[in-house]
Amino acid sequence: MTMINVKTHSSVYLNVLNGLTDAAGGVEKTRAEQDEAIQHALKVVYTTRDMPSHPIAAHPRVKKEVYEKFRQSFLDLAATPIGKKWLEDVPMTDTVATSIDDYLVMRKWGLESYWVGDKKWLPMSLRFKLLIPLVLASLMALAYLHLDTVVEGLVRLMLTQQLDLVHENLDALRQNNPQWQFILLTNRDGKQLFPRRLGVATPEPSTKPSVQVLEKDIAAFGKVIGKLTVHVAYATRLTEIKVQQSRLTLLLEVTIVWLALTWLGTLEIAVVQPLKRLSEAAASLAIQRFDTVLPQRGSDEVGQLVGSFSAMREDIRTA
Repeated sequence: MTMINVKTHSSVYLNVLNGLTDAAGGVEKTRAEQDEAIQHALKVVYTTRDMPSHPIAAHPRVKKEVYEKFRQSFLDLAATPIGKKWLEDVPMTDTVATSIDDYLVMRKWGLESYWVGDKKWLPMSLRFKLLIPLVLASLMALAYLHLDTVVEGLVRLMLTQQLDLVHENLDALRQNNPQWQFILLTNRDGKQLFPRRLGVATPEPSTKPSVQVLEKDIAAFGKVIGKLTVHVAYATRLTEIKVQQSRLTLLLEVTIVWLALTWLGTLEIAVVQPLKRLSEAAASLAIQRFDTVLPQRGSDEVGQLVGSFSAMREDIRTA
């Protein structure tokens, strides 16, 4: 059995609905927030024991008087009409005060075995610092050569099977682009992901001569993970597309110049200036001057060189 995390409960239900998984976990509250057609199409096969809702918690280092003021302010906000409206978008429809006592029962559930500790980040080396602008420039060049904004936006969502966000994005694109008369999204197995499959036939697209059919494979890591098919009325868009292409070309050129300047600036700050100061310190050391200020010691290769020079100078001074 392969388990996947698709980020949101809405995406969980859509993955089951579209046959991408046999079963999935959610909560009754979010299931009740789905469209009635989706609720009726889903079948509840198992219900777990009740558990407390997600709290807004404070770290132990936060002073008690601080989080008490925050809690009271939050509850006061939730009691106002505008506060209720804001929290509904979270969604938080019933905000109440709570304490750790309401969650002590969870200590008996053995959840510690599922805890994954925080990863420790390694110090960034000088080589990696200098390569960042070049990597960004390469990625932007590749993105321009294979420009398809919609497809690139769908890749991450399809890899994590966040179908709720896929539907939101494609619905918004269809509304904002009236010339997009039909949109069909399928996965690598040919299963329909968009429009929703609710037991009714998908409307047939227009076959007028003025409508052009575009098909674009969605690929990630060298493998095709789906296909996007769009029926577009091109007649009124050709001029706009040419203008947009010219603007994108100009934007790419400006961005490459900016990245080149950024790389040169990084080289100057991270390598050239520290080495100049180290050279001045070496010249001072040759005439028995030990008080020259050294560059700030970092964790990269230049920082290690500064540390070695500092140790050598101290050995000479105390000899």
